[in-house]
Amino acid sequence: MKDKVKDIIDRATELRRSGMSDLNIAKFVHIELGKILIYDNRYTANYNKESNEDLTQTSRKRQEMLLGKKTDVSEKAQICKGMAEIYVAILNAVGINSKVIGVESKGDVDGAIKEDGTTIDVPKIYDCSFDDNFEIITGKNEKSNNYSAQHYYGIFAIDGIEYVQDFLIDNTLFRIKAGEAPLNDNIPGLCLKEDYKARAKQSLPLAHAYVERVRAEYEEYTNEPNTEKAFQFLFKQLKRYDGNFGVEESKDFFLSIAIKILPRDFNPQDLKIVNLLKEEQSTCDIVSIYGYNGINYLLRGGDGNTTVRNDLGKISTSQMETLLSQGFEARKKSDILTLNELLIDRQSNISMKAVVSNAITRGIAFEDVKKVDNAELMKAQENQIEGVTKDD
Repeated sequence: MKDKVKDIIDRATELRRSGMSDLNIAKFVHIELGKILIYDNRYTANYNKESNEDLTQTSRKRQEMLLGKKTDVSEKAQICKGMAEIYVAILNAVGINSKVIGVESKGDVDGAIKEDGTTIDVPKIYDCSFDDNFEIITGKNEKSNNYSAQHYYGIFAIDGIEYVQDFLIDNTLFRIKAGEAPLNDNIPGLCLKEDYKARAKQSLPLAHAYVERVRAEYEEYTNEPNTEKAFQFLFKQLKRYDGNFGVEESKDFFLSIAIKILPRDFNPQDLKIVNLLKEEQSTCDIVSIYGYNGINYLLRGGDGNTTVRNDLGKISTSQMETLLSQGFEARKKSDILTLNELLIDRQSNISMKAVVSNAITRGIAFEDVKKVDNAELMKAQENQIEGVTKDD
């Protein structure tokens, strides 16, 4: 990883010497760094099943540990803080002045006016650079408000115009690795400072040229398009990136492309999504099960991003039972209900012992799980269909 970062610096420096503009250099670094980074599963949160809102104590402590630890440039799996610090350090090494911004909420910009009329005072603004061993050096925080930062991004100015760089907007990482980003008039994950709030809420649409390319590949794949064929095609496409995608990139790819090729009679309310995770104090592994029309599909990150070795695509009930017996559990109360529905849909004779022992033994009875409000479940599925699964 350090060698790859050094290579990006060397190439960017040479491009700058050859006359490339600083803005295009910043875009080049953004694209090249995005090719090698993945989102760190360890920041994924597990929830108390009683409230469905509060994080487990294990998740809370692990997130605090990750936000507080020094960025390790040798690791390709990073949370928002590490991604921002590495990007900013590269720009500074090339000669483009840049800083890291720590904010309470994604989309916050220092000095911007909130809807309630108050002014945003971000918790952190600081310099970032590399030492001779390519270890991250962070400068003194320019802020002293003692607020807590929950998200980080990079910011730089060229000819008096400020730009924000954030790999965790626009589903950026999958779009870079899939080759969509260079086709787009606007670069995913890079925007004007004044546009950042809007971009954090609403992603850039996929480039038309990329969508048409995927659709053409789908037409070559099958002359009888239907939902099952679309799912098979999507998982075949995902296997192209099995070594490069983390689980978040896989989710973003699947859900972003699915809406472009699924038949018009596809009803997203019939798509049942379950997030399963296995957490410990210092680690967290996560997979997703997508159920549609009685067929369940496994979605996971690539090699090095998960311990799960099952193939992407269709997953049997016995394989699901194995995951549960290995310590995977439903992430939220709504996931427990949906998991049970998937098993029923398959008319499985799977013992519910595994589900109960791994998903609902934290002080909640199975009967209580069935009482989850349908509105809550629908809201959870709507969020998942949009790819909103990251906790940064």
